[in-house]
Amino acid sequence: MFLKFAVENFRSFKEEYSISFIATAIKGQENSLIKRDNISILPVLGIFGPNSSGKSNIIFAYKKMRKLVLNSVKLNPDEKLDFDPFLLNKASSNAPTKFEIEFFDSDIRYTYGFSYDSNEIKKEWLKHQKVGQKTYSLFFRDANKLDYSQKLFPEGKDKIQATATNRLFLSLCAQLNGAISQKIINFFKNSGVVSGSKPEYYAGFSLTQLIDKSEQSQKAIDFFKRNQLGFSDLIVTQQKVSDLLREGTPGITEDQRKALLQFKDKVLLQGDTIHNYYDDQGNKLGEVNFDHEERESEGTKKIIAFSGPLFDALSNGLTIFADELDSQIHTSITRRIIELFKDPRTNPHGAQLIFSANDIALLDFDVLRRDQILFTRKNRYEMSKITPVTELFGDKERKQKIRSDKLLREKICNGDFDYPSEI
Repeated sequence: MFLKFAVENFRSFKEEYSISFIATAIKGQENSLIKRDNISILPVLGIFGPNSSGKSNIIFAYKKMRKLVLNSVKLNPDEKLDFDPFLLNKASSNAPTKFEIEFFDSDIRYTYGFSYDSNEIKKEWLKHQKVGQKTYSLFFRDANKLDYSQKLFPEGKDKIQATATNRLFLSLCAQLNGAISQKIINFFKNSGVVSGSKPEYYAGFSLTQLIDKSEQSQKAIDFFKRNQLGFSDLIVTQQKVSDLLREGTPGITEDQRKALLQFKDKVLLQGDTIHNYYDDQGNKLGEVNFDHEERESEGTKKIIAFSGPLFDALSNGLTIFADELDSQIHTSITRRIIELFKDPRTNPHGAQLIFSANDIALLDFDVLRRDQILFTRKNRYEMSKITPVTELFGDKERKQKIRSDKLLREKICNGDFDYPSEI
């Protein structure tokens, strides 16, 4: 269960900023909150703001952290780290980037983070807190020096010497079957990042999910029907590339056949939407199959492509980071996606969604609570800031907090939030 994510000196975020799934004490939509050890946790966070204000960079920051954690053990000792600091300041361009997450695993709250530059891991730390107890440090690494708890983190013994300066200590411990370290690694594996503007990146995963007609795939089909996308069903077929390589296959030229040789062990998937066929009196005469990639709209193709990550998360209690969730799809469908995470009946396992969007129609306090809406903006030095709506003011005297979604939409459209004087 995701609680917090913090980033410092990454792309447009020079200073440290964090996003939190921990609900505030405001009233409204309490039934949608996820309860865990006397903490109310938000199932959804939405990031809004002007173009080039840093919305996507928050999503990319988590994607970067996840990639570094999962790929650390694959690095050669002399490889450079993927370092992307704030470049518009003399000091920060050479300062370390810092990432930190907080999450629940069963009844234990973990905090894990690290800082790094292009050459090495500067610092790395792991803490935990059991219910009703204090927070304890499991390990703290400063370059090649390690302080760890022999009682709470015995898997750290004698491993710092084997950890290259460009690798994460946690990843090495997990690779060597450290039980606690593997829990942290699994947390990252059980979350994912998707791009709303590039659904083709995960379309294959979604079609694979739809093949088996499982309960999960049926939920996706039902979702398509509820949103009246125009088709009654979706059939996925698969064909081995090796079958296309046979000489004389219709529609395949000799040059194409040669180009496909490198993929001969792969399988091609095709999704056909099923449409009803009528006579002039409105009587159904039969059904017609459409190749959805050729005949359906870009928005419909995105919804089909997004269905895999969406219902995989809801079925297994996973976390999705979705950049430009609202891209190419109607507001009503984006709202229904949000509602899937808010409704305990469709989200019984505590899945979470964090998304960026530009659609101000989503800034409705019946759709998102004030503590679920985050607003990004840049100052005159092009540094991004991210602020929850609960901390925004609606007046120049900074006395009245934003409590009306209509006022919020107006101020975002006019770009006239009363921010601190440096903006």
